[in-house]
Amino acid sequence: MAVRLLIPAAALLVAWGYLSVWVPHPVAGLKVLGVDLLTFCKLFTGAQIPWPWQNPAFFVLPLAMASLTLSQLGWFPDAPGHWHRAVVWSARVALWIASLYVALQILPLDWKPSNLLWTSNLLQTAGFALCTGFALLVPLTSPILTALARWWLPPAALVAATAHAAFLVAYLPEFARLYRQPLQPGPGFYGMALGLAVLIIAAIASRPRTVDHLAWRNQR
Repeated sequence: MAVRLLIPAAALLVAWGYLSVWVPHPVAGLKVLGVDLLTFCKLFTGAQIPWPWQNPAFFVLPLAMASLTLSQLGWFPDAPGHWHRAVVWSARVALWIASLYVALQILPLDWKPSNLLWTSNLLQTAGFALCTGFALLVPLTSPILTALARWWLPPAALVAATAHAAFLVAYLPEFARLYRQPLQPGPGFYGMALGLAVLIIAAIASRPRTVDHLAWRNQR
């Protein structure tokens, strides 16, 4: 259980890294956050960012994975019996709210009901709907996804890390050209990478107990 507690903590680190600076600059307005890449991938032309790096899926995946991890593995369906009920529920609610906040970041920057189904915004809308749907169904889905965390979480984290590859290969060189100076990745880039690494290790090492429906009801 102690190892599995690292999983929601690492997911919070992933979210913090993605919402922090990826392209540093002395001028605050020229700093680029990881989440800003969801907008820049639409603004850059094909001549600036070649295929397939313009695909917004690269930058939706880290947020979707972090949100799902926080809502599902932060629910603690196998919390030890000696934990006080108030502690368990406080952790559940806090991580559930965090998962919804992270899911909200997937939506387009100028999101409103009239443009959520535009072709350019459809993937982000679907990602938000998926994460929100799982968060709302968490009492039903969390016991299953927690028990299978060793099988789905490491591949999901590796897929989310493709955002790092897209950034290094295509986006950082383009920002360096636009800013006319050499650039190094900001702290958010490394924070998210560390969070993904911890997620993979903790998920593989975790041994969640099997929790049936009756046992879960008794824990409530």
